[in-house]
Amino acid sequence: MCRNGQYLRSRFPPGAFDRLRALIQSNGESVPTPPVIALRVADPKDDYLLAVAIAGNADYLVSGDKHLLVIKDRILRPSVVSPAEFARVLMTESER
Repeated sequence: MCRNGQYLRSRFPPGAFDRLRALIQSNGESVPTPPVIALRVADPKDDYLLAVAIAGNADYLVSGDKHLLVIKDRILRPSVVSPAEFARVLMTESER
C-alpha cells in the first residue's frame, strides 16, 4: 500500500485507516511498473504514478500530491482523487 503507513494512519480517525486498507486490499490489484512514458505532470517525479495508473487501467489514482490533483480535469481516466475523496467513494460503495 504505502511505505509510510504510520503517516497515513495518522491522517484518519481511529479505526478508519484499517477499514480503508482492507477495502483497498480486497478491491485493488497490483500492476507491474510500465516503461517510462513522457506525460504532462508538473513534477516529473510523479510521471510514473500516472503511467502505472493508465497501464493498469485503473479507475482511480489516489494522491494528495498537488501536481497530480491539478490534472484531474485534463484526463478522463483514471479519476485523480485525494485520499479523503477516495475514502468517501469506498465507504459509499461498501454500503451498497
